[in-house]
Amino acid sequence: MEKVGHYELDSITEDDILEESLKEVIHKHEESAKVTRVMLPAAVFAIALDYLLPMFFFKDLEVPFYLTRPGMFLGLMGIICFGIFIFFAVKQHNLLKDEWRCPHCRQVFPYHMGQTIIGMHRFGNKDLLDECYNSGIFLGKLQGSPVILPGRCPNCREQLTKQR
Repeated sequence: MEKVGHYELDSITEDDILEESLKEVIHKHEESAKVTRVMLPAAVFAIALDYLLPMFFFKDLEVPFYLTRPGMFLGLMGIICFGIFIFFAVKQHNLLKDEWRCPHCRQVFPYHMGQTIIGMHRFGNKDLLDECYNSGIFLGKLQGSPVILPGRCPNCREQLTKQR
């Protein structure tokens, strides 16, 4: 059991999911997540180098370091990495918002959008999550993933995970 907000969600593995189309959405989401985990630190590192390098090594330049070729290159690399990060972060969010659905009736499923700075949990499709939780439908969450999968679709009652 994993406590997310005031919901208690059972941990599930990919083997517990019966539908291949749901597994594909999870794989696409994981690929985007890997890229975003690398690109933000890379962007911050390149931009920080662009501004911190001259403080220690290039103090006597006639022009600011970021106007030299190496400085422009580092700044451009930081901007490119940040752009790639934004692209994949938006793609990751839209993938869950648009494709995390029942493969039979296209009912949208809930997902965990993360925790705010003050510790509150945010959910996509929270009304459906409340409906499933209150009606006793099994809710499972993949470890390390924001997807929340009901045991059966609340709309068409089609079984989506192995029986628990």
